[in-house]
Amino acid sequence: MGCSDKAKLMHEHVFQRSKMIAALEKAEPHEVDDTLKDAIGCTLTVEEHSPLFEFDEEYGWERYRKAGVAVVDTQTDERVI
Repeated sequence: MGCSDKAKLMHEHVFQRSKMIAALEKAEPHEVDDTLKDAIGCTLTVEEHSPLFEFDEEYGWERYRKAGVAVVDTQTDERVI
């Protein structure tokens, strides 16, 4: 991502925190680690973040697909969505 103004960047929980908390509250002890594997963060511009709200009913990366937000793995520079 090429954004030199850090004020235009924001942290996003890919798998919405509220939905993850709800899943953890219902999880059996042996399910907790699998649920926590979805605790993934990403960095978005303010402009990329806004369209995600329209797809709040979705969970995880599907929100990004539906919102048309490109996702790039910063370790490999590969576009994954």
